[in-house]
Amino acid sequence: MMVLVSGTVLLGSAEYSNSWESTVVVTEDSPARVLQNMQGKWRVAGIYLPTIGDDGPFPGDLGTAQVGSEISIHGNSILSANKLVATIANDLDLPQQEKEIGLRDWRLMLLTLPTGKGVLCSYDIAGDAMEIAYTYRCSCHRGSGHILRFERTKE
Repeated sequence: MMVLVSGTVLLGSAEYSNSWESTVVVTEDSPARVLQNMQGKWRVAGIYLPTIGDDGPFPGDLGTAQVGSEISIHGNSILSANKLVATIANDLDLPQQEKEIGLRDWRLMLLTLPTGKGVLCSYDIAGDAMEIAYTYRCSCHRGSGHILRFERTKE
């Protein structure tokens, strides 16, 4: 999808009318499109917790403490039992952290909890399946971190 933008620029009290154009390319894997694909209701289908005894933010802080728990995503808000449990930012410019993501082809996501705490995660979404890993460096071979696997529910 291509979006064409034009307009007038205001500098101080002077108005400079100039015809300008800017093209924004929205691809299938752009952060905006990915966030759009996250919309809806999700059920926890699996929990991978290799760090037994770790009191990190998952899964309890997101209302996802057990398989079968449900969340919904509306805009950039994650709700559990109609209560805000986190907000999503998935358009992050953190090149060093992107190099450290533990799972191949995953992306960064910042979840902000109602307490104000930010949780840097990695995620993957494909069709009706989504996985979120905390820490973002989490990988199966490192044996650290939490991975939540979600399946989209049929409404």
